[in-house]
Amino acid sequence: MYIDVRPNIQNNAIFITKRLYELLGPAVIDRSGWGLLRPGLLNRDLLLNTQRIWRAKVSKIHEIYRYPQVRGNWIFFDYLFSKPTTINPLIKCLTSLGIARYGEIKVPNTYFVTVCLNYIQGILIFLYKGLRVEAELDNLAFIIAHALNAANSIKKVEFTRDLLINTAYNLVKSGRWKWAGWVTKESKSIPEKVLEIEWKKYQNALKKGDWKIVQLRNKFAKISFIQGKKSKQININIKQKYYKPGPSRDLRPVLDDLIKAIKPNKSIKIRYNEPDRAGILRAYTERRGILAAKKILEAKYHTKPIDVSYQFKGYDLQAEEVKAEVKSFKDSLVKSIKMTRDEFETMMREKQYILLVVENAWDNNPKVNVIYDPKNMNFNKRQESTIRIAIDLEEYYECEENRWRSKVLDVKFTTI
Repeated sequence: MYIDVRPNIQNNAIFITKRLYELLGPAVIDRSGWGLLRPGLLNRDLLLNTQRIWRAKVSKIHEIYRYPQVRGNWIFFDYLFSKPTTINPLIKCLTSLGIARYGEIKVPNTYFVTVCLNYIQGILIFLYKGLRVEAELDNLAFIIAHALNAANSIKKVEFTRDLLINTAYNLVKSGRWKWAGWVTKESKSIPEKVLEIEWKKYQNALKKGDWKIVQLRNKFAKISFIQGKKSKQININIKQKYYKPGPSRDLRPVLDDLIKAIKPNKSIKIRYNEPDRAGILRAYTERRGILAAKKILEAKYHTKPIDVSYQFKGYDLQAEEVKAEVKSFKDSLVKSIKMTRDEFETMMREKQYILLVVENAWDNNPKVNVIYDPKNMNFNKRQESTIRIAIDLEEYYECEENRWRSKVLDVKFTTI
């Protein structure tokens, strides 16, 4: 849970959903179907490609929304990211013994997060499954706040003992939640019937914090409050018919009750985390670069460029007959350009192909360098290991900063 995420832009739900979609973008499956090429929003194309690659049945694809869903003061959408996970094949075992030499081997593990933003109260809640992904969630929260111009104020709520006690007590006191379970500090379970009969006794014990686990339920969900020795948790299990993406999703009753009951007593200001293992920051940088490049192309060619960056065409934008590839940098000191083999071959093949290099993409006024003849730039052919289902070598082409800067003929600044 994050607070003080009040949009410092046009505070209109439709405008906010469109901006979040443009700056976060749809998730893209990789060619193996094992992970994601880019993190982003759940979308129909991803489901169709997953169905094709895995030969799996995916139902009701038409119900998946393109843009985030608006319900009252809440905006909901589902975000996916893949994080590399270390595996332990034989070669790694031999390497650890000093018998062989080999680099670290990792495969992607994909996570699913439901993002819940109350744009009026500035509250951001993530519903997710997974361990050790807090750094990635902080990155996601930060870029959402950054997209809404609220990055300077965002704070993460710390789930303290007092917060858990007061939240559980407030939900019980509201009358909308019933007892579902109780575990004492000695790990003894109390039956639900006993809790209902002796409700006053346990309500007092609840307020004193004399428990290890307390469970509450209503027709929408079950909530567990857990006071562990090392961590304090609120686990929410929403019934599938209310949680499943689509028109029948209804998370408001649970979330409205939660934000009324939760009274944060401790919070910390967050920044983004490096290294960006899930590519969340990188994908955000790319999206901001795309938006900046679109504005430059629209002004030059007097037409709205088409964003094809998720279609594996070898370029990102198309304005009339012109194909444009966009490379974006946040504030990196090293700004060598890397092109995949498909991008490089497309560039060499197309007659009207330009390259736009966006610097300071996270700024409100990024700098866009326009290179009209990128074919004459000097690229060095490279190879790097890439994980699909097996380890393979993937070719890419790299142009050092001093080389591409010498080819820049036009520099523009725009707004995002």
